[in-house]
Amino acid sequence: ALYKAIEIKENHPDEVRGYSLWGLYDDIEDVYRGAGRHAEALEWSRKIVDLLKKDGDADNLAGAYNVLGINAHSMLRKDDVPPGEKEMYFLESYNAYKEAEKLTCGGESRVLVTNRASLVFEAVGIVGDAARKYVDESISVLEKLLLQPDDKGHRFNHIRTTLADGYRLKED
Repeated sequence: ALYKAIEIKENHPDEVRGYSLWGLYDDIEDVYRGAGRHAEALEWSRKIVDLLKKDGDADNLAGAYNVLGINAHSMLRKDDVPPGEKEMYFLESYNAYKEAEKLTCGGESRVLVTNRASLVFEAVGIVGDAARKYVDESISVLEKLLLQPDDKGHRFNHIRTTLADGYRLKED
């Protein structure tokens, strides 16, 4: 049914009101991600970001970049993905998180920064030097986050834990 709705919306955009094409794409991405079909979810995430960029929908673009980062990160973790592709997925995830950060502020931005650093620290064990070159920058950004006042009062523990992972990598 979702695919039929997309076909109608793509072919007759002015005739179907009340439904956004990106929202339909998002529904499909959710189904694939929920089913653990990360490659398909990633494909739909890319379509969502492209569509929102084309439409100039900045309100939803940060969330779409974040989901793109999550899906690319999931591909990085898969055992059946060749090493060269894992580096590609690492960079796609890293860049998607970074784009999401640019579009947000406050507490939500802290979460995205911490997610990106966590990705880097995890990826060092998977893709090595492709991620290791981002370790110092990630540590520095997390240290700066700890100096900023926290508007929610509960995000510091996640930042500290992630920062500790970065420090352990520096010791190795």
